[in-house]
Amino acid sequence: MTTPTTIARMIMTQLGAGREEDVTFTVTEARTKFGEVVNRARYSNAPVRLTQHGKTAAWVISDELMDRLRQFEDERDLALLTALKNEGGDEWVPHEEVNDILDKQLAPEAEE
Repeated sequence: MTTPTTIARMIMTQLGAGREEDVTFTVTEARTKFGEVVNRARYSNAPVRLTQHGKTAAWVISDELMDRLRQFEDERDLALLTALKNEGGDEWVPHEEVNDILDKQLAPEAEE
């Protein structure tokens, strides 16, 4: 099953995020520099990575980037559902089965 973290990484990659020049703060630094973290995300329109114990814990993103993420997800979902409909005709498919198919289609190659 595709995890929320995996989906976030896929989306960020599609939108050009997750590059070397992205700004990273530890969670402890972010607590003391919260205004700077928010301003970097807001005005650079690039995601700010927050790490804890050396691993990504969260991302801070601008409102504009969040809108782009939502639009990207909607377009991706519509394309997948359209492809599924074209493959299966007019046959009804249970919600759980659609979720399983989408999970398999969205899973990164490393998880296969």
